Amino acid sequence: ADRAEAAARAWFQTNAIDIVEFREHRLLLAIISRFGKVLSDLPEYPRLVGLQRMLWTKSRMATREALPLLLKMSEAGLSVMLLKGAARLALHPEDQKSRVSHDIDILVRPSEAARALDILVSGGWTPSSGESTLCLSARLPGLRSINLFFGHFGDIDLHQWGYGPGYASLEARLWDKAQTAKLFDVPV
Repeated sequence: ADRAEAAARAWFQTNAIDIVEFREHRLLLAIISRFGKVLSDLPEYPRLVGLQRMLWTKSRMATREALPLLLKMSEAGLSVMLLKGAARLALHPEDQKSRVSHDIDILVRPSEAARALDILVSGGWTPSSGESTLCLSARLPGLRSINLFFGHFGDIDLHQWGYGPGYASLEARLWDKAQTAKLFDVPV
């Protein structure tokens, strides 16, 4: 812990918080989540707290946009697995402040991908590629994932493979080891 804190303090001595990019936001969020008020003597501390709040707010707004869709998928009987930050949030809701993603990655079984895409599109979600639903549906068997937007903050990556179509045994193990949870009362 002491070495990590020293490294964080050294980082602030050589980097300007005002010019960091999104990838550094993840580092900064991890630092403020881990050390909190221990760093309150740093001039950057108020900015770190503000960054944490801003990123938490964006994540919550993106999640709020996605919840009705996830509920529709669940009610339709689709198996929906959350990936990355959303999975962490469902398993450990107390970690919300340290989640920095603005999108939600979901995985459905390839046999359910067309139905999941239909639910997304009928719910007003639009593909970021600008392709028509007809075109995406035709190309779906060869696509690993599709990015879709909704409203101002909705951003979902719909995956049909975690590893790819050539990794059937890994895909099966991924589904076998999945844990059931709830993301704000939506079963996943």
